[in-house]
Amino acid sequence: MLASCEVLDGEGTPPRWRYEACGASRACTAGPSGQACETRKCTNLGTGSCLDAQTLFICDESGLSSDPEDCASDEVCTSGACVESACGEGDTRCGAGVVLTCQGGSYAAADCATDEVCLIEGGEAACVARLCDPETAWCEDGVAQVCNHDGTEVTTTACGSTEVCNSGFCEALLCNGNNNIDPGSGITPADVVTGDAIECEGEETQCLDEDSLQVCQGGLWITQNCGTNQVCADVDGVDACKAKAAPPLEKIGKITFTLAGVPNTFDLNARADYISSDTMLKISGASGTRKLELNFAPIEPLSVGQFSDTGTSETVLTVCYYDGGAVTESPGCAVGFSHSSSLYTAVIDEWNGIGASVVGTFETTLNDAGGSTLAITDGVFDVKQK
Repeated sequence: MLASCEVLDGEGTPPRWRYEACGASRACTAGPSGQACETRKCTNLGTGSCLDAQTLFICDESGLSSDPEDCASDEVCTSGACVESACGEGDTRCGAGVVLTCQGGSYAAADCATDEVCLIEGGEAACVARLCDPETAWCEDGVAQVCNHDGTEVTTTACGSTEVCNSGFCEALLCNGNNNIDPGSGITPADVVTGDAIECEGEETQCLDEDSLQVCQGGLWITQNCGTNQVCADVDGVDACKAKAAPPLEKIGKITFTLAGVPNTFDLNARADYISSDTMLKISGASGTRKLELNFAPIEPLSVGQFSDTGTSETVLTVCYYDGGAVTESPGCAVGFSHSSSLYTAVIDEWNGIGASVVGTFETTLNDAGGSTLAITDGVFDVKQK
């Protein structure tokens, strides 16, 4: 988040700090001209991703650089980590948002929940609840609290006597219209206006606009920004920041299945698309670096029913899977997958068009370029058509 000192129109109105959320795709950086939101080169902060079986890309904690790293000769890159090619049964490692467990001589990945992170505890990898929401900031009793990139650590900064904690950052009580600060650092701007502020009494509050609340502190109006999901309004006769009315919750699309005995949930960008030019229904989703596609073709829009490799339907299902390791050529699949289906059975139970859910079940046997097989069972898809 970027903080800058904003000069307001109106006689007797002091400058105030204004915050700009850089968002997930940008980071707040310092440069010769002050602070700015800079576009990130990667967004999987502090974690890795596999370019191929021997090359790991590490995204730094700011997302401003991503450097390749070669795995050792006795290692292979999988699920965002370099791990031993041959492992001991039951050994565990952390990948990118997954716990890797050695099964039958190789590592299988199990996803951590969205509010968890993989950590090594007592020599074992495990999914552990995050301490805080990554890259958020808040105030507690005048102390600025900043959560790190993966939610595992909170940095605290006690604000000074000439500062106030606002939205998780220590800021000067007033600014001079020229200062920029690095939010979360606790740095006090060099110049503090002390003579032109509007005076007040007691513990009054007033809304400056729908995003900003003024609070009387030490006889001066101090402007505080309401949170991202808040609005300044009258609350029982007192101006305050209150929660915005929550929008209706949108159902999260997902694909669930069991792979090598391990339950999996692919809910990252899980969706359905109908490609008219290919008369194909594509159902896709991802989890970390792994991804899955179910391609039904040829198929007419809104068709439902059962499909199998032994059936009489003209519609063929091709299941494409990427395990996070090396990319190989998979028959019937686009570039970027490691496995494709040979045997399959699937049922489309619901398909009601754009904006509605496509619901069904599937099972399949997958093959890689080396002839090894993987069995997917208990597959269920419930995704919205885009």
